[in-house]
Amino acid sequence: MIRNFGTRFHFKLERGPYSRSLGYQDEEWMSENIILNEGERNVLDSYFRNNNNPPEFYLGLHSGTLAETATLANVSEPSQSGYARKQYARNTTDFPTLVFDGDDWRVEGAAKTFTAAATWLPVNEMFLSSQSVAVVGSVIASAALGAVRALISQDTLTVTPKITASED
Repeated sequence: MIRNFGTRFHFKLERGPYSRSLGYQDEEWMSENIILNEGERNVLDSYFRNNNNPPEFYLGLHSGTLAETATLANVSEPSQSGYARKQYARNTTDFPTLVFDGDDWRVEGAAKTFTAAATWLPVNEMFLSSQSVAVVGSVIASAALGAVRALISQDTLTVTPKITASED
């Protein structure tokens, strides 16, 4: 019996020349979180009622903390040059791996990279949504970045989602 869906995200932050000159180092880490209320509703509505099926998903960065009850209206994204949510199509190209891991099934998404074209608003979370822009649609999941991250011009942040249906 599935009791919840857990999310795990792999992050890799590669610093550009300017950041390295300031002494910033490249970083790599994993972060876990749960699917938010809107994501839970969306999974059940889509799977059991064939309703509210998003044609794609979008990965974005957030400054602040998203509560389990958060909506896209609660998201605070960078607005500086070069920032845009990253699209994931619902297919085997953007979600190439479906594996049985121990007692649970996991789907893994392709890595998506944000490249700062300017100094962006510091961020400390990422989110997966059902919309590319605006505040309509659902926030499916979020994960903490572990610390506040300031991306400076030419820095890149690569994110790989791993979503598990678990019995925990």
